[in-house]
Amino acid sequence: MSDNTPQISNDYSLGNSISLGWQILKNNYWPLVWMCFVTMLIMIVGSTIASMVPFGDVVFGIFVSTPVIIGLTWWVVMVSRGENPSMNKMFAVFSDKYMTVVGVSFVAMLVFYVIFFGAILIGVAIGGASFAVIYAASEQAQAGQFGDIAWGTMLIPVISAFVIGSLLGLFLYVRLMWAGLIALDPEENATSVGECLGRCWKMTAQSWCSIFFLMLILSIIMMLSFLLICVGFFLLGLPLYIAAYTGAYILLRQ
Repeated sequence: MSDNTPQISNDYSLGNSISLGWQILKNNYWPLVWMCFVTMLIMIVGSTIASMVPFGDVVFGIFVSTPVIIGLTWWVVMVSRGENPSMNKMFAVFSDKYMTVVGVSFVAMLVFYVIFFGAILIGVAIGGASFAVIYAASEQAQAGQFGDIAWGTMLIPVISAFVIGSLLGLFLYVRLMWAGLIALDPEENATSVGECLGRCWKMTAQSWCSIFFLMLILSIIMMLSFLLICVGFFLLGLPLYIAAYTGAYILLRQ
């Protein structure tokens, strides 16, 4: 066991995840900072080039960006288990597990967008029906505020559906956020896309609300760090996010 191996003795909680993440970050600071920088560089340059063709950035995100991020978190998992991986281990995802990781990422993204846009379309349909009813009634009334009322009646269901769709999408993201990492982890028995998704769904069942607020807090810290002339994003915000994100996975598996 390496000297940088974190001491893991607590069960999962929001505070324990941040504490473990901070410990992992301190013990492996510069390698993690460097790999986060390389990851962002790959994502920004690759996405910019891919966006030159229709849907290219989406395809690049599924087949390259997401696997690279999962590979980065896998490096953190290896460190937490007392191994001493080289930095190129972040590309270990491009192996026999690659298609499973891509499949998991694609299914999770597809489910998110189906629910998100499905909820919005339902809101639009309800709003459109409300608009039609009020418009018909307005023909029998004097000119006045019916136009404003109609627009308000139409927009309220759309806005409500947008909020509901976003919350449902975030709920699914939290429940499936480690499915790709599970596919890469040899200590997990999940090998197919369905098994990885099912294992992650079961693993997050009791703690999804806490995980949601953990991701919210880490995202706020990351955004605030970006204000520090962008340097804080690479030196603190993003590395801490990755370390604590992976720390939560490690604690949940105990």
